[in-house]
Amino acid sequence: MDPPRQCMKRTPLQRNTPMRRTPSARRSNPKTSIPKGVRDAVNRRSGGVCEFVWVDGKRCEDRSEANHHRLMRSAGGKHTEENLLDVCNHHHRYIHGHPNLSYDQGWLIRRS
Repeated sequence: MDPPRQCMKRTPLQRNTPMRRTPSARRSNPKTSIPKGVRDAVNRRSGGVCEFVWVDGKRCEDRSEANHHRLMRSAGGKHTEENLLDVCNHHHRYIHGHPNLSYDQGWLIRRS
C-alpha cells in the first residue's frame, strides 16, 4: 500500500491586506494578428465609424472598435481590406449571433 500523499502547507491569509494582482500582458501573435497597414487602411475607409448597414440602408453611427472578417478565418479568410469590416462591438456580436441574416446581407460570406 502506498504511503499517503503529503500536501503542501498553505500559508494563512493575512487580514486587511489588499490582494496583489500582476497585470497580464497580452502578446500579439504575428500569425494571427492583422497587419498594421491593413488595419489602418480599413480604418481610413470607414472613417473610424462602424461600417454596419441595416437592411433598410440605415448605417450605424457608433465608433468602430473591431475588425470583422467576412470570410471567417476558420474558413480560410485572410487579413485583407476586402475581407474586413470595421464595426462596433455591438454589431460584431450581432453579426455572429445572427448567422443566417448575416450571410444574406453579406456581413458573412461562405467559402467558395
